[in-house]
Amino acid sequence: MLLITVARLPSGYRLVAASTYRECYACWSLYRNGVLLAVISRNSHGENSINFDLKTPLVPGRYTLRVEGFAWDAGETADDIGYQTDVVALGCL
Repeated sequence: MLLITVARLPSGYRLVAASTYRECYACWSLYRNGVLLAVISRNSHGENSINFDLKTPLVPGRYTLRVEGFAWDAGETADDIGYQTDVVALGCL
């Protein structure tokens, strides 16, 4: 599950997002109209929160934030890797 706070700034928006997942690897990505805009953060420490700014002017469209978490232990095979994903629509900013 994702919890997102959006605050209006003079130059755009600040987003703070937190995930309930605590995995070994996390990848946070931002999409607009289903197209990848940016990979915001990739880390191997299982960071479950991020913050970033979206500067105006923004192109109209449906923005979504996705976090993907992968978990594995030493000696596991590819079949043993855990995977979780959450996608949240941010609406038309």
